[in-house]
Amino acid sequence: MNIAIPEYETVWKDPQKNAQQKKRLIAQIMHQKPETDLIVFPELSFHGFVMDTDNQALAESVDGFCVRETQKLAQEYKVNLIVGFIEKSTTDRPFNTAIAIGKKGEILGKYHKNKLFTASKEPELYTAGTTATVFTCAGQTCGLSICFDLRFSSIFHDYRTQGATVMINIANWVDGPHKAAIYQTLSAARAIENQCFFVGVDRVGADPNVAFAGRKGLYNPFGVDMAHKYDSFVAGTFDLDQVDQLRSSLPMV
Repeated sequence: MNIAIPEYETVWKDPQKNAQQKKRLIAQIMHQKPETDLIVFPELSFHGFVMDTDNQALAESVDGFCVRETQKLAQEYKVNLIVGFIEKSTTDRPFNTAIAIGKKGEILGKYHKNKLFTASKEPELYTAGTTATVFTCAGQTCGLSICFDLRFSSIFHDYRTQGATVMINIANWVDGPHKAAIYQTLSAARAIENQCFFVGVDRVGADPNVAFAGRKGLYNPFGVDMAHKYDSFVAGTFDLDQVDQLRSSLPMV
């Protein structure tokens, strides 16, 4: 399974410009690495880390602009995509959503952030998700998570019991003392404890009120980051036989 993660700085509250940026980066990746199966963008990659009531006006349904544009890009470049956006809910507090789109434009899976970031206004402004549902991508069972979820091992254990071989965390991981190291350490730990491959995707740059750690990695079941650096992205290949071999030789569930 070949995965790429772009260097991505979200344009603040501008879905149209973020769609254009995605197209440019996807084109670069597919030109340099045409074998890529999956490209993963960070949390809220259509809107930015919106922690004010503008999130209500920005929120969209799954048939809105953000998902439609992602579907068009997946079909155009024949690649699976994961993106983040603000999704409407039945209340005035929308969801922080990750969605996986297949190369034919189909929705493979959708996830609402379960653990809202307690050091921000997110718990006041968003609705927390309550489920962790696996989906199939490039023949592998995958599980989605978003940012602060990474600190809660139970979510990933749930994915492990559902048979996930690849787990993914998209993030707007706020920078601060040791924060970059924490993101990398937790990503590696989730791979090790669940005997899986783990994709960690943080955005780069800053929004008007906060900067981000910008770390990303592709971790094997031993916690080793296998990502190779290219001009505007990192990429790597997961040998999924490693998961089967490790889980057979060292059963943990």
